Amino acid sequence: MFIITDDRSRNIIYYLSCVLLFVIAIIEIANYIIAGSKLLSMNHPIPLGTLVILLMVGPLFMLVSGQKRMKLFSIFLLIMGLILLIIANKRGIYLAIAGMTLAWIFYRYIRSSIYAIIILLICLTLMAVGWNYHKLLDKNIPYHNSILHRLELYPFSLHIYQKHPLLGTGLRAFSHESYLTDYQVHNKSLDTFKQTAIKLQTFDNMILTGLVELGSIMTICYLGLILYIIVRYCRITQPFALNHQKEFVLLLPLLGLAIHSMTYDSLLFPQINWLFHVQLGILAGFSQEESQGPASPMPVA
Repeated sequence: MFIITDDRSRNIIYYLSCVLLFVIAIIEIANYIIAGSKLLSMNHPIPLGTLVILLMVGPLFMLVSGQKRMKLFSIFLLIMGLILLIIANKRGIYLAIAGMTLAWIFYRYIRSSIYAIIILLICLTLMAVGWNYHKLLDKNIPYHNSILHRLELYPFSLHIYQKHPLLGTGLRAFSHESYLTDYQVHNKSLDTFKQTAIKLQTFDNMILTGLVELGSIMTICYLGLILYIIVRYCRITQPFALNHQKEFVLLLPLLGLAIHSMTYDSLLFPQINWLFHVQLGILAGFSQEESQGPASPMPVA
């Protein structure tokens, strides 16, 4: 927030993101071709997907900044990043990329409020269909069993939250087993939920993790700070104006992170946590730039 307050310091972060994305993509794609599905950068494809999404801020900014020499390289980096996401092959990653793409299409090509209402209605319809679809899932199918397990984590997290609503259980307390003794599984057919919950010790959702493990006070204050930074950034830079593409693309990786964080505990991975807060600091730095104002002229003798 205090260091990244001008274009020069911001460009350093964008170039660094490009370099990191290039190195990671080359290493992972080459390793995938040689050794199969083994990963080197992260120990799991899900956080690797978020890492790629956050590093895309560099090539995305370079692509819309008007620097012709960087545009082709930026397109190349984005293609490499998408290839890496395909290699990761996780549903949450695809959902995050779809959300970023829809946000860009809406910003760039659809600006009428009626279209926003139509899109909202479609999303609500899809959510309703998805909610009814879970009744057709078969626990004996691994793919379906994973979805049923994630759905059961919502009532389970509420069960724990009601016991410690303010201060939470403590970050990574690994105490799921003690709360399962008096918990009634909602889906009676899911007979492996308790064993799986004890083994994985996760809520597969960053918001749930925050509320349950950190408590309401910490989580609400933290989300309030993030919202304040984004709202202030939008007020200063007007990123939704049609000719403010550079300001708008800075929000896309954060949107991708927010969507992907609904499917796993994203900020518990140090690399993702650092990149997220650096990009959040970039947004906050614009308010520092505004508060400093233009430099005062030198006095004339």
